[in-house]
Amino acid sequence: MRLATRRFGEIDVEEDDLLTFPEGLVGLSRHKRFLLLQDPESKQLLWLQSVDFPEFTLATVPSQQVQLNYHIDVHPEEIRCLKLDNKSEAVVLLILNRVNEQFAVNLKGPLLLNPHRMLGKQVVLNDPDYEVRNLVAIDATVT
Repeated sequence: MRLATRRFGEIDVEEDDLLTFPEGLVGLSRHKRFLLLQDPESKQLLWLQSVDFPEFTLATVPSQQVQLNYHIDVHPEEIRCLKLDNKSEAVVLLILNRVNEQFAVNLKGPLLLNPHRMLGKQVVLNDPDYEVRNLVAIDATVT
């Protein structure tokens, strides 16, 4: 399939490359199918490109690339939803936002991925230490 995107232009999409969020994203339940694309200018930045709504993209960073002491407990329900054999297989992405001239990540609503089965789930954490906007140093340009 061919997908016309705002950020990446027209791209070819193979069915095997689709990352599926069966429940959609928080507040965006109709957004279920995505591509995970590497930013051409920043190795830290990954784009979650909606296939269902090609005008929609989210900037993300792998949690281990953000210099924070960030740890989440993956609950058994998430392990089942993502069909993970082991919770250590989960990849954790943080949604990145631009706040004035700085970057912030959403520690409260990480994205959990099973890259082997191409499944994803956004979870909402109850940990009071994690905020929706946590300023971080990222080597990226987000427009």
